[in-house]
Amino acid sequence: MFKTGLRIGELAGLKKCDVEQNVIHVQRTEISYEAENGKRVYEVRDFPKTEAGIRDVFIPDNCIWILRKIRNISPFGEYVFERNGERIRTYIFRNRLGTVCKRTNVVSKSPHKIRKTYGSILIDSGLEESLIISQMGHTNIKTTKNHYYNNRKNNLQKLEAINSVMGV
Repeated sequence: MFKTGLRIGELAGLKKCDVEQNVIHVQRTEISYEAENGKRVYEVRDFPKTEAGIRDVFIPDNCIWILRKIRNISPFGEYVFERNGERIRTYIFRNRLGTVCKRTNVVSKSPHKIRKTYGSILIDSGLEESLIISQMGHTNIKTTKNHYYNNRKNNLQKLEAINSVMGV
């Protein structure tokens, strides 16, 4: 999530056949709903959250080692993230993230906040808007800017930016 901006449901539904070198072919997502018996059901649907969610997400070269490590943990299953032959569900990702943050004294953030940070990094880096919306799975840059962007600069950085524009 930190290096791809994938939605947590896309991550949980990711199959090994979806990953090819530096590219993740996003084409499915996990959904959850309450069954008639009152139990929560988690299942993978063969389509993402939106039509724009069908996309190729690029993985930075310096992060390929992460995929290799994940494959070594569960080399035989159908899904990228499995434990004991079972697909890891979204709630497990959320719980694990919270546990790791707590143990390392890091302020806990939701997977959606991680996705927002990813979007902000892409915008701050000056990437082409078409690449940003493709990575995020949005239909237009307004969605990313209005709902996923947060100015991450501190006051000194903001002042330096203003000074550089104003020729100071």
